[in-house]
Amino acid sequence: MPPIAEFTVSDTNGPAPLTVVFTNSSVGATSYFWDFGSSSSTSLAMDETFEYTTEGFYTVMMVASELLCTDTAYQVISVIGTPDISMPNVFTPNNDGVNDVFRPITIGMTEIIGEIYNRWGELIYKWQGINGYWDGYTRPSGQLAPAGTYFYVVTATDVGDVTYALSGSVQLMR
Repeated sequence: MPPIAEFTVSDTNGPAPLTVVFTNSSVGATSYFWDFGSSSSTSLAMDETFEYTTEGFYTVMMVASELLCTDTAYQVISVIGTPDISMPNVFTPNNDGVNDVFRPITIGMTEIIGEIYNRWGELIYKWQGINGYWDGYTRPSGQLAPAGTYFYVVTATDVGDVTYALSGSVQLMR
């Protein structure tokens, strides 16, 4: 009976450095060859642990062999950069296609809630979701917010379930 190559992984995606445990579940094989998709990263072990330190997509290949018969299994590992979030300090919602919205600059975030306050401390806009942003209008009235300084409070959660809290000011320029 020819071998059947199979393996499981502890993680298929996450931030760098990402340590992945590869557990061999092949049937009918007596030798193994692993290629972790990173330059010269191979192994002949039955099970293996590998650390990905650079962001990117890596195709892992495991070949299970018995005498001259082989079978191959694959798994893609996605490594993102170290989670981070920052906020710009100015935006220009004038529909010129440049800086028209105020949004966080993020790597590896899974949830974001943003609130915008005017100088009197009134909440004028709120968004939720990693693709959310402020377009320079107030809600719920839909009025164009005048040029000036506004304040933001942003809470975010990254892929590792770490919470971030940011607050500061942003200059709206028209």
